[in-house]
Amino acid sequence: MQNYNEILNHHLAEQIAIEEHLSAKIEQALGEIREESFVDVKDLLSNIREVLGANYTLLNKAMDKLYEDPEPVEQKAPNGTLTNGKLHEQEKSLERKKGKISKMLREIYSDLSMIAVANTQLHTVGLAYNNDDVAELALRQLENLAALVVKVGEIVPEILTRELMIDEPEIDLAIAQKALANTRMIWKF
Repeated sequence: MQNYNEILNHHLAEQIAIEEHLSAKIEQALGEIREESFVDVKDLLSNIREVLGANYTLLNKAMDKLYEDPEPVEQKAPNGTLTNGKLHEQEKSLERKKGKISKMLREIYSDLSMIAVANTQLHTVGLAYNNDDVAELALRQLENLAALVVKVGEIVPEILTRELMIDEPEIDLAIAQKALANTRMIWKF
C-alpha cells in the first residue's frame, strides 16, 4: 500500500496537470481574441489566468511541504507568456468565425468544472489522511473556481448572441438576457 504522502502527492500532481492544461488554453484564447472586441471575455479569461497562476504556486508549495524538501523544485508556472510564435503571426479574428468564442468559453467552462471536481477530490483525500493543509488549500481553491465557473456560464448567452448578430444583425441582444434568466431558473442560482 502506498504511504499517505505518495497518495497526496499523486492527487496534487494531477491537480497541477489539469490546471496547466487549462492555463495553456487560456493563453491561446487571450492571444487570439482582438483587444477591441469582446473585452469582457478577455477580462474574465485574465481573471481565470490569475487564479490558476496563484493556485499553481500554492499547489507546488503543498507538494514540496509533503516531503519537507529543502530545495525548491524548479517548475515554470503559467505566467502569460506565449511560447508559440504562430499565435502572434496568425492574428486571426475569432469574432468572424461564428460561434468560435462561445465554443471556446464552453470548453473553458468544462475544464474549470473538471478542476473544481478535482479540488473536491483533493480536499477529500486531504481530510482522509488528516492533512489539514492540503484539505484547506483545496477548499479555498474550490471557492475561487466556483465563482469563475458561474461567471463563464453567465457570459456565454451574451457572447453567443453577439456572435450570431455579426451575420444576422436583426437578432435582438435581449435574447441573451432571456437565455440567461432561463438558465438561472433551471440551475437555481
